[in-house]
Amino acid sequence: MAPIVSRPPLRGRYGAVVAGPSHALGNLMVMEAQAWTAIGLLAATLLGTLFYLGQRIDGLGGRIDSLGGRIDSLGARLDARIDSFAGDLRGQASRIDALGVRIEEQGTQLADRIYELSIRLDNHLRRHAG
Repeated sequence: MAPIVSRPPLRGRYGAVVAGPSHALGNLMVMEAQAWTAIGLLAATLLGTLFYLGQRIDGLGGRIDSLGGRIDSLGARLDARIDSFAGDLRGQASRIDALGVRIEEQGTQLADRIYELSIRLDNHLRRHAG
């Protein structure tokens, strides 16, 4: 049987090992470390982004709350204006009702006057026509 000869590992530029059985295991360990580094960076980025967005959402919530108060105050102002217009309208309605009564009185007076004139006209026609 021939003796087993062990070869030295192949070395590339700058003396780095580029081939051999121990090199494959080393490559796996390096790649696993790179993968975990990438996973860690992605997780940190994701958590940072979630924290940032959470703060932004909280800030917007405060702005929305302040806008709610502003809308409530505008609603109160609008209610006050509507109430004042309703009071003005009630005043105008009573004035219109008073004018309606006055017009009815004048209509009654006019009807009475027309009736008196028609009687006088009938008497005049009877005197001269017959």
